Amino acid sequence: MGSVKSSPFLLTLKIKIMPNMSYCKFENTSKDLALCLKAIWIGDFQNLSEYEIRGLQDLLKFSKEIVECEDDINYAIQLANDETVR
Repeated sequence: MGSVKSSPFLLTLKIKIMPNMSYCKFENTSKDLALCLKAIWIGDFQNLSEYEIRGLQDLLKFSKEIVECEDDINYAIQLANDETVR
């Protein structure tokens, strides 16, 4: 627990994605993911470009990886909460 996992997707991310501001990356991304999830729930798949199809495929891959990291995420949250309390 608390270790950094290696992922072929993460290596790809470093090349393809513009950097996000480190102080709000999780906040911004979680809001964007909520919008994506809403689109999935309502079946908003009309007129998807090739880029959007690839993005949806990547989203599914990353979602599976996030689930695999649940223990690490909970550990990080606990550490952050413990530091905030001090």
